[in-house]
Amino acid sequence: MPHKRNPVLATMIRSAALQVPSLSVVLTQSLMSEDERSAGGWHAEWLVLRECLRLAGGAAQTAVELSRGLQVRPDRMAENLALLGGQPSAERLAAALAPRLGKGPAKAVVTHVVDQVITRGLSLREATRARPEIIAWLSEAEIDELLDPATYTGAAGQLVEEALTHLS
Repeated sequence: MPHKRNPVLATMIRSAALQVPSLSVVLTQSLMSEDERSAGGWHAEWLVLRECLRLAGGAAQTAVELSRGLQVRPDRMAENLALLGGQPSAERLAAALAPRLGKGPAKAVVTHVVDQVITRGLSLREATRARPEIIAWLSEAEIDELLDPATYTGAAGQLVEEALTHLS
């Protein structure tokens, strides 16, 4: 079906990631110190090490193929975020309030705000501005910045630049 976008490449990467840890057990068991004559440790490594390298190399190559075919659609991303009323930014809001209110109280306040988003159909921005304990600590500009998904990228920019540098 031409309209489907199956995550086959991501599935292949995950499959390799699930297999390598169990294979590495043989490698760690083969580390035993042997005196004078090999007792089979390095012989046991041959097949397993080759398989680990094959899986890791295959996963890396598949990740390159996956990233080259990635289609980023910022308009759709914004639409999907809008459907959630800003909820993905709730964690960032709680983190900003924690030094002022304490971690537990900040989480409780933001949980209440998110409940308002869900039950009353408010945006996170509207529900946040309606809470006196939040506006006592954060200005409207700070709230706007905290709730703007474009400013909530952490190290993503640097990681993308590094990945693109390695791909080119």
